[in-house]
Amino acid sequence: MRICLSMIVKNEAAVIERCLRAVRPHIHAWAISDTGSTDGTQDIIR
Repeated sequence: MRICLSMIVKNEAAVIERCLRAVRPHIHAWAISDTGSTDGTQDIIR
């Protein structure tokens, strides 16, 4: 079974890296929609 993580985020730079590292072993892919972050969240996700 393959699992895809889906998230909608905005200004989550402080926690997004830790979140993605925690779920990475359990998912095949992620689809993350950023709704206009200004704190570098998009760069961390890339």
